[in-house]
Amino acid sequence: MKSQLTLYLSALLLSSCSSNHDSAHPIEQHDLSVTTDVSIDSIFSDVEVTPLRFERDTYPSTVFNGRVTDDVIIVSDDHSLIHVFAKDGHYISCSDKHLGLGPNDYTVLMGFFYNNYCNGIQALTPNNCLFFDYNCNVQNSRKIPTVVGKDGMIYDNGIAISSTQSLLTPTIVSNKPYQLALYDHAAEKILKNIDYSNDVIAPMNIQNKYFFALPNGEILFCPPAFSNYIYQINTQTNSISRLIELKYSDNTISKNDLEKFNSDRAEIGQYLFQSNKEIPISQLVNSRKIITTIKIGQQLSNFYCIVTDRKSGKNLKIKIGGDEGYSFPVINDLDEEYAYVFHRKEFITQNPQLLMGKAAADSILAPLDPDDYLLLTYKFR
Repeated sequence: MKSQLTLYLSALLLSSCSSNHDSAHPIEQHDLSVTTDVSIDSIFSDVEVTPLRFERDTYPSTVFNGRVTDDVIIVSDDHSLIHVFAKDGHYISCSDKHLGLGPNDYTVLMGFFYNNYCNGIQALTPNNCLFFDYNCNVQNSRKIPTVVGKDGMIYDNGIAISSTQSLLTPTIVSNKPYQLALYDHAAEKILKNIDYSNDVIAPMNIQNKYFFALPNGEILFCPPAFSNYIYQINTQTNSISRLIELKYSDNTISKNDLEKFNSDRAEIGQYLFQSNKEIPISQLVNSRKIITTIKIGQQLSNFYCIVTDRKSGKNLKIKIGGDEGYSFPVINDLDEEYAYVFHRKEFITQNPQLLMGKAAADSILAPLDPDDYLLLTYKFR
C-alpha cells in the first residue's frame, strides 16, 4: 500500500480549469461519517482462489492493473505487458510479441480497458490506441492526438461508449488531468473535453478503475482524485452529471487545508502523504454498493474501508489492516456480485485473514511458487 501511495504521490498536481459539466444537485446522498464497525464476514460471504498458471515463457511481473470479464482475466504489469488468462487461470496469451518498434508494436503501455463493443482489449500507448483480441493479436491501431511539453495530454484509462468512441482519462501528470476526453478512434480525434476540476478537493488516488458499467445501461464515473461526487455519464449528450454526493467526517481533508501551499505540487504531495487528516484514496461502485478506502497518516493500521449500501444508506466500516497484516482486501475490480483482488501467493500466506478461513485454499496454494499470482474472488453478501 505504501509503495502505491508513493508512486501516485510523485505525480500529483492540481488543476484550476473551469468546470463545464452539469452541476445539478445529486439525486442520491450518503453520510459516510455515520458507520458501523464490522468484520470481513459481514461484507463477503465467500472467497474463491484462482491461481494464474505459469504456462508460457512469460508471466506477470508486478501486476499494475487487473480486469475480470465474463470470458477472461486480464492483467498488465510493470514491463508494459498485457497477460490474458482463462477464467480457470490457464494462460491464454501475452502481448510480448508486440513489444517493439515494428508496425502495430508499442514500447510503453499507459493502460488498458475491456472494450465490450469489440469483445477485446483496448490498450493505450503514448501515441496510439491498439485493439487486441484475447490472443493478443492486434485487430486495429489508431492514433491518439497526444500533446507533449508543458501543455502535455497523455491518456491512461477509459471506457468504450460506442463502436467508434471512448471516454479517456488523462494521466495525473497531464496539463489538465481532471477532465474526460471524448475520443473518436475512427477519426483519430478528441471531439470534446468534459471538465470536472472544480469538484476536485485533493489530488490523491490509488485506484486504476474509474468507470463502472451497470446492468441497467448506466455508466458511473469515480474520478481519479478525492471529490465529494460520483458522476453519471450521458452517452447521448456526451456529458456527465453529479449522481451521488458523499459527506465525510469533520476530520477529512479540505480545499482550505491545501490553499497554504499555493499549488506547489511537491509540498502538496508531501503534506497529503504525511497528513493525519482522513483522505479518501479509492472509490468503486456498482448498482448496490459504494466501496470507499480512506487513509490516515502512513500507518496501515489507520486505513479503513467503508462499504455503503446504496438502497438502505447503511455504512459498514472495516479496518484494512493492523499489527497482524491485512484484514480486508484492497479491491482491484468489481461487478454486481463479486469483488476481485490480485496478489502473489507469498502475500496471501503472510495475510491469511484474507482467505476468510477457507480450508480448501491450503491445497490450492501448496504447489504454487511464492511469486505466483492469485485471483481472489469475493462474493458480496
